[in-house]
Amino acid sequence: MPATRNIDLSVIILVDDGINKLGELLTDVKDTLIGLPILYEIMIVGRQQVESSQVISSQPIRYVQPPKHGYGSAVLAGLAQADGDYIITMDACHDCPTSFLLNLWQNRETADVVIASRYVPGGQALMPLFRRFASRVLNAVFSRGLDLRVRDLSSGFRLYRASSLKLLNVSCKDYDILQEILVNIFMQGYQIREIPFEYRAEDKQGAAGRMFAIGLAYLKTFSRLWKKRNSIASADYDARAYDALMPPQRYWQRQRYKHITGLLQAQGKCLDIGCGSSRIIGALPAGSLALDILLRKL
Repeated sequence: MPATRNIDLSVIILVDDGINKLGELLTDVKDTLIGLPILYEIMIVGRQQVESSQVISSQPIRYVQPPKHGYGSAVLAGLAQADGDYIITMDACHDCPTSFLLNLWQNRETADVVIASRYVPGGQALMPLFRRFASRVLNAVFSRGLDLRVRDLSSGFRLYRASSLKLLNVSCKDYDILQEILVNIFMQGYQIREIPFEYRAEDKQGAAGRMFAIGLAYLKTFSRLWKKRNSIASADYDARAYDALMPPQRYWQRQRYKHITGLLQAQGKCLDIGCGSSRIIGALPAGSLALDILLRKL
């Protein structure tokens, strides 16, 4: 018998209790992907089957019911059952053209996580003024506070390289899982990239309440993620400490760099054991060797 071909792409559509037009969305997704020379699967993830079960049963689409309520539970359930080498997650509560799927796929080789971003040049967030303002503020605070250098941490429209999720260790249960996943990805040394995305919010009741829930989840989680992000286990801990916001940490790293690079002058090549991600690596004499027990530090 011929070998079974691996699935190239899993598309996870996250639905909530109030979504309609699911059948129309599924048709648009399939029409967008059908031209790609790949094997793909489409998964609907939600606690309730929105519209009728006929929408799903009449098409080759998998339905996944998370074990618990909550956005985070739905994300984890979808990721756990996806079989693709790459995984795209998307929210169903939007009126965006599905062409963003092609943009994400075409950029799959540029990073381990590609985010369809509303806040990079070329991106747009077409939603009520209060939601847009709150979203921008929250993203700015978390981006700067966690030193992630990502402008749209709350975008659920992403492409993941499946291999980057193998060691995923998250505990958030709500929308804050989006930030926790990125922190986890950064700590493992994987790369993240943003591409422009035009987001059109679906006009539905309860949107303001959803925005409040997102903000509340952010605030509750920030302290824990800050400690995690700034722990020595983070892949880029040493490199970031050179420009740390805390003066004592920044001073110590820069003095360390100054003294060690001074000692190395005119000494020839050397061996740096336990190098971490320190900037000292870039200043080592030609022919030097840097080692660390944690591969992600390199």
